[in-house]
Amino acid sequence: MIRINLLKEVHRKKQKPVLDNKKITAITIFAGLCLIVTGGIIGFMHLGKPSTPKMNREKVVTDYSPSSHLKPGMIEDIVHEINDSREKSIKEGILNIPYQDMSFVEKVNYEVAFGKNVVTMLSRVVPSGIGLKTLELTNFQTVYAHGVGKTKELIASTFNDLKKEKINLLQPPYSYITSDAKNGFKFVVTCKTDFGLNFSDPFQAVDNLGSRDELSSILKHIVKIADENRIKFSEPRQISAERVGQYRRFIYQVDGSGIYKDFVSLVLDLYNEQVVCAFKKIKIKAKTRSSIIINAELLLTVKD
Repeated sequence: MIRINLLKEVHRKKQKPVLDNKKITAITIFAGLCLIVTGGIIGFMHLGKPSTPKMNREKVVTDYSPSSHLKPGMIEDIVHEINDSREKSIKEGILNIPYQDMSFVEKVNYEVAFGKNVVTMLSRVVPSGIGLKTLELTNFQTVYAHGVGKTKELIASTFNDLKKEKINLLQPPYSYITSDAKNGFKFVVTCKTDFGLNFSDPFQAVDNLGSRDELSSILKHIVKIADENRIKFSEPRQISAERVGQYRRFIYQVDGSGIYKDFVSLVLDLYNEQVVCAFKKIKIKAKTRSSIIINAELLLTVKD
């Protein structure tokens, strides 16, 4: 172990250096040059500008020392680069930016596609040997699941397949595998979604918005599609409403029950029939081996 003698260092700092005549002369010359340069800079800053107290106050900005790597116009270049990248993504048909960075119109499209993207991803990734006890979708950004699997290898393989999707699998303690005396192994998985926007999709939700007067008929249509898929929804109950520019946003609470595969069919049918309905929150719990309980918040965006 190396020990550093701090006391010796402090003592060295207290000693006053002795300056010879040559050093004193050099310091004097250097100080004079600094005064000349400073005077020239001050003269340049005031050249052609009226000397008023208000203008002097604005100089406080010049007290901040910019990075030596910062070049004139660099901020503008970065902004142009971001915009160019965004335009390129749009031309390619996919906009890959986080949900929170999207414009309002982009968010509406993303929200309506969110439920469809999640259920199709789970159908693609989760094998038959995995059983989900709980599935939660929150605020168009988080997917949480708690379930069981016959072997640790099967669950680990599912985790690896999830990593290949457009999501970010969170590390422990948000996602983990542990032994379970009754079912072999149990797991918790938490993901942050990163689906992006598909502009090549013929269904763009914001182009199919109904009016505020049509809100009641939209809700009836949603319940009708649920009934056709054998999902029994309660009467939608409004829990919030807000105005965003020329739009209105309503959130309704619904409770239901049925079979998971029928719920998946409901979500896909809503999207395929171009119903502008987004699942802001979904909580699905296994009631029996074949039936589930559903608690959901439906977000409906309409024109004011």
